[in-house]
Amino acid sequence: MSWGEIAWNGVRFSTPELWEVAKIGPRYLLLAYQGEPALEIKWEKIKGRFSHQTALKRMNSLHKNAVQESPLPEEWVKVLGDFDVMGFTWQAAARGGRGAILYCPACGNAILIQFFGNLSGSSYKTCRRVLASFQDHSDDNRVRWSLFDIRAEIPAEYRLLRYRFEAGRFEMHFGSKRQRITLYRWGPASALLGSGDLFAFAAKTIRIHRNEWHPLTCTGHHAVQWEKAVLGGLWARCWERMIGKPHFQWFRLWHLVGKNRLLGVGANGDKTFPSELLDSICTQYETL
Repeated sequence: MSWGEIAWNGVRFSTPELWEVAKIGPRYLLLAYQGEPALEIKWEKIKGRFSHQTALKRMNSLHKNAVQESPLPEEWVKVLGDFDVMGFTWQAAARGGRGAILYCPACGNAILIQFFGNLSGSSYKTCRRVLASFQDHSDDNRVRWSLFDIRAEIPAEYRLLRYRFEAGRFEMHFGSKRQRITLYRWGPASALLGSGDLFAFAAKTIRIHRNEWHPLTCTGHHAVQWEKAVLGGLWARCWERMIGKPHFQWFRLWHLVGKNRLLGVGANGDKTFPSELLDSICTQYETL
């Protein structure tokens, strides 16, 4: 069985590649196997004290008293040693499941993880491996994002603002104060470029004349880049804010020929981004 990584808004874990992402929320993931739910994860930051019993009662009220506390398998408990854990099971007319309510003392996250179906034998081992890989925070001030066929790392200070995953186009928007970073992914590149080139695509998509883009190489791939910073002193900056115009704007797009994909990173804000930061984000942004 082949496995892959999913990383979304602070959490990271491994799953069988046959499990597909069925639903996404800012702090929610539902994975399915052959059209049926396989794994559900919810998480949130807790202020103050956390009570597993209160969380269990809330689940029970939502599921018509079908949920009950139940000890977790010993092997599951071992791999969840960094968390305060309560196990539970539930059974409804059509399906059942087993899961855990986790609380992370290090970062204050409360997490609900549940597996669907009647678990036994190899399915228990699969669930154990998922739990053993689970992380709810990082120690290097960077957050990994790995979903569908893209993977990136963004500084933790940039929070997820919105996202869009559509056939042929992905967008993920992040913000920190008055600074914004956006990740783009387009495909298939062969259809999007057609008889044109990367300059033409960039000009049409970002709506900046092709003569303003300049060529470069990004992670070994042909790329184009555009940058603009408004010149001027304090009064110019104040005027920019009044009319809602960012002081600094930057885009880079590159073509992954072997993957038949186009990737892009955009940035804008009321101050110039360090080039090292933008280069780092581009270097670590990839399609799988």
